[in-house]
Amino acid sequence: MKNNHGWWVLSETSLRRRITVSTLMFLVFAYMLGGAVLFPDGPIRKCDTAAPYSATSQPNGYCGKRSQSHTQEDFRSFELWSAGFFGIVPIFLIGAAIVARKPSGD
Repeated sequence: MKNNHGWWVLSETSLRRRITVSTLMFLVFAYMLGGAVLFPDGPIRKCDTAAPYSATSQPNGYCGKRSQSHTQEDFRSFELWSAGFFGIVPIFLIGAAIVARKPSGD
């Protein structure tokens, strides 16, 4: 609802909900940014022997988009992060919609 000066005034419940959702959105953004920092060469995949580079130049059998060698542990970590990423994006979008909507009432 608006006060006498035309500013939106949030109820305590609405304010708590927005703070909670904003905190959740921040954590989701930090998760997404962490993936970009941890896996700058992503996506990590099993090397293709038919590719222009030889499989012998990738001793661990996994490579990123810049053909850098990665271990199986790197591959598993990337797969785990990407599964979490695709599960968490809807939460981020729903949170953004909740924060962006106007408070109810006039």
